[in-house]
Amino acid sequence: MFTIIPTDELIAKLREDYYKLTGKWVNPSDVESFIIDLVAYNQTQLEGKINYYRKQNFLRHASGEALDLLGEWLGVVRLPPQPAKTTVRFTFEVPHPQIVIDENVKLVAKDGKTIFKPSETVIVPADVQTFDIVYKCETSGIDGNGFVAGEINQLVSPVSYVKKAENITVYSIYWRS
Repeated sequence: MFTIIPTDELIAKLREDYYKLTGKWVNPSDVESFIIDLVAYNQTQLEGKINYYRKQNFLRHASGEALDLLGEWLGVVRLPPQPAKTTVRFTFEVPHPQIVIDENVKLVAKDGKTIFKPSETVIVPADVQTFDIVYKCETSGIDGNGFVAGEINQLVSPVSYVKKAENITVYSIYWRS
């Protein structure tokens, strides 16, 4: 159904057709040989593009706008990109007072540019040694994906009584266009 004629077969067919039309066999050094090769190349490229766009009509092959259009027929819309989330474990010095962890307590991943912040403001009770908080990437989509445990661990600015903060889970939001 979605096939491309192999280039060597196409060239052989074009040479044979040329012979039937002109009565002359084409030698590899003839200008006509170059033109036949060029026609075969262009036809192969065109067939490849046609097959690609024909496959876009099938759900399992569709991507991008074609996938969105197929979904419209069923009343389905693509979800917008979501930020990746992870659980961050804070380790505190003991004793300590209540500590507020809000959106200003940001962490940077090991790549030095991906920033995570708490999903919500959390109050850490006094004298707790460890506390887990859900953090989310500041940018939606795949930017925050794939960081393994311990790779999101650099506080943007120091927080009193915090000895260490690092992600303990890997979480990914898959988003393809």
